[in-house]
Amino acid sequence: MSASTSGKPDSKRDETKTTNRVNDTNKDASLLHRLAGPSSMKAGLALDQLEINKRIAEASKGSKYYENERRKDEELASKINALLKQRDELMAMADIPRLEAVADKVIAELEATRDLSQYIVHIDMDSFYASVEMLDNPSLVGKAFGVGSLGGVLSTASYEARKLGVRSGMAGHIAKKLAPDLIFVTNHFSRYSEVSGQVMTILRRYDETMNPVGVDEAYLNITDYCEANKITPEECTENIRKAIFQETKLTASAGIAPNKRKMLAKICSERNKPNGLFKLEFDAQAIRDFMKGLPIRRIPGVGRVTERLLESVGIKTCEDIYTQRATLVLMDKHFHMHDKLEIYLGLGSNVVRPWPREARKSVGSERTFHAISDPARINEKLEQVAKELEEDMERLGYSGHTVTLKLKLDTFEGNRAKSVHRPIRKYNELLSVGQELLAHELPLKLRLLGLRVTNLKDLRAQESGIKRFFGQTDDPNTRPLKRRKISNDKEVNTTVVGSILISDDEDDVDAGTSRKDLKRAATATPERPRSQILPDADVAPRASSHEPMPSQDTSPLPSKRAKTRPDHSSTSRKKPDELRSEQHICPICSKTLQTDNTGLNEHIDWCLSRSAILEASASETLNAGHGKPVSTQNKAISKAGGSKPKPKATQHSKPDIRLAWKQL
Repeated sequence: MSASTSGKPDSKRDETKTTNRVNDTNKDASLLHRLAGPSSMKAGLALDQLEINKRIAEASKGSKYYENERRKDEELASKINALLKQRDELMAMADIPRLEAVADKVIAELEATRDLSQYIVHIDMDSFYASVEMLDNPSLVGKAFGVGSLGGVLSTASYEARKLGVRSGMAGHIAKKLAPDLIFVTNHFSRYSEVSGQVMTILRRYDETMNPVGVDEAYLNITDYCEANKITPEECTENIRKAIFQETKLTASAGIAPNKRKMLAKICSERNKPNGLFKLEFDAQAIRDFMKGLPIRRIPGVGRVTERLLESVGIKTCEDIYTQRATLVLMDKHFHMHDKLEIYLGLGSNVVRPWPREARKSVGSERTFHAISDPARINEKLEQVAKELEEDMERLGYSGHTVTLKLKLDTFEGNRAKSVHRPIRKYNELLSVGQELLAHELPLKLRLLGLRVTNLKDLRAQESGIKRFFGQTDDPNTRPLKRRKISNDKEVNTTVVGSILISDDEDDVDAGTSRKDLKRAATATPERPRSQILPDADVAPRASSHEPMPSQDTSPLPSKRAKTRPDHSSTSRKKPDELRSEQHICPICSKTLQTDNTGLNEHIDWCLSRSAILEASASETLNAGHGKPVSTQNKAISKAGGSKPKPKATQHSKPDIRLAWKQL
């Protein structure tokens, strides 16, 4: 009895030790996987991935980077444990068959949306930066090299280096541990942009609305091209790859599938890399079978963290998504069930078009380097980043209201941001804001420094709303206001247009807000049909240009409707009687005017100069109550048989133009 009793504690201790060893093993495996980096699942390895992960860990051990990654991995493990605890509690009370039925219904609804009619191609240049370097320096052919520096981060690696585990985004000193003979090549971004432009020009021959993704990838819809030229998708794609090679001497891999969104075409392009082509069969069952065996990490957009979260609930392959569908329904907030079921089915968008300019949220530039602490050297790096950012903003056609300074030490990443009262994009302005933000952080030891501009203003967008009336004209006497010329690098004169509540501050609104909403909020007048608004003299040529428009709300009208719009060019040929008989609606006061173009301009000038009206009306409304509460005033007026006063403008609200006109 005593023997058996004494044996139980020993058994429990053995179980505890075994559990601890398992946990330690899992922790080590998780950390090794994390240290491998985001590019660890790419093809082309000559060594086992686990062996490479161990080498990376050995090269990193003891460094601040290693300790930081270990800390992040422990935080993620803690989050996963809390998630699993919540999952277990919910599943204990859940009706599993009912949850699975809910998922099955969603799957049936999603399957009904499948479209197999479009040929979507993903073109991916093979090791683009490295290939351009080999093109310019043939001595690099067949050698293991990386584009970057020993003290920085690699932009890319040749296929010979990739076989040894070297990847893009890897620290140079770790890459050197994996490949002792690795050659480091300085990057030449201007050259990459030049070659990228050549490639994109070739792709537009096959699809004018193709969607570039970075400098070395693009999506194309070749359906119309194939039908027009009576060729198969495979023939068309091979022609594209041949044209790229003949004109640039570079190779490209391609994938053909029914959709592109995070999904099939991109996955297919990686199937036969480098310099290969893979076409997925256009059949629903074939697509589902193709997806089943894919590791969840192969899905574009699924990174290391998402992979670990999904693996924690038993989802390692796309087929597991269906097996664990009840968990996904129950914990939709954490796992986004709808999106995961789309992945399981291999569904996605087949719409291919360039990203709209208003979709861009920021423009930034950053540099990595050996850790430095000398303020003079840090300022030198800041100057380089500011110069690069100015060039990018000039090339892309943006300015912005908010500048963010990005700093990275060995163990942390911090950001400081500052908003400015007007859009900026020039070197001196960017550098000045960056230096001001940096001054709060000194002294420090940096290994990365960057600047990012947000709250963007599109300098190529066609002006909308009342701003369309302030374009330049040849006759200075017909200008609405005599103001200085507004150029891209000068501050807009908001003093004059402030009376109608329009300034560059409207661009602080999130880019998801339509320009029509901005126009309505700025003018505080009822929206009218576009045909009633007098167009500016330069609207016609701008509408016919190929510059990207900010959104559909401000895009030029179709040609049929354009015929109904007033023709400015014929104004000078009309007789005086005809000019006087024209009717125009003032965009400020909404009055119908019996006048010509010059008279309308003069009327707008008069409206805009009436800022005193707003002040007078506001003060009159305020003084009417002699300091009494509004409710008391209303009661007094009601007893006297009068009407309630109109709401007064508060300090934080924008006065209504129509209210001012009625009181006038």
